[in-house]
Amino acid sequence: MKTRTLLSLFAGIGLYVLFSRVILVGSIFLPLLIAILGLVAIRKIIKWIQDKLAAAGVADEFVDDTNERALQAVKEGMDKLRKIRNNTRMIKNNEVAEKIQEICRVGVDIFDNIKKHPEDLRRAKQFLNYYLDATEKIVNQYVELSQKREINDEVKASLENAEEILSTISETYKKQLHNLMENDVMDLNTEITVLKKTMKLEG
Repeated sequence: MKTRTLLSLFAGIGLYVLFSRVILVGSIFLPLLIAILGLVAIRKIIKWIQDKLAAAGVADEFVDDTNERALQAVKEGMDKLRKIRNNTRMIKNNEVAEKIQEICRVGVDIFDNIKKHPEDLRRAKQFLNYYLDATEKIVNQYVELSQKREINDEVKASLENAEEILSTISETYKKQLHNLMENDVMDLNTEITVLKKTMKLEG
């Protein structure tokens, strides 16, 4: 605030001196009026520049914060996927183990996309905050139940339910990945369209 006032004041004095001694010799009020108008204009220009610089600083901080949160989400998510995949070693049913491994592979692709495009973090919010944790919980409970020595009808039914839901989870992960990649496809198509138009205009 003080900087803007001082710069505006000096500029106003300078304009007054310039117009009173060089251009409008002998006149007092007109140079003074020009100096005042110039002071107001310069003050607004300086404020506009400061606002632009401040906005740029905020934008940079926002980008940095988004990148940092995305990297943290990727790190935590990959740790969870690693634990889920490691649990498949204790699953005797190879078909179920393969299904879980496929889920983890799609999960890795999702986090690779987020790492490359941190701006997609918000679009993956439900996946990060719900689906991933739910997957980890279901797999953990499935492993625990399948390790029991005696499997009664109730346990067997729970295991079968878990096996069925794994297919749904797999489809949900693939849908999430597809949604994230849609932006990449749109960006690529836009770039191609612009390039074609530019080449056509240039002959």
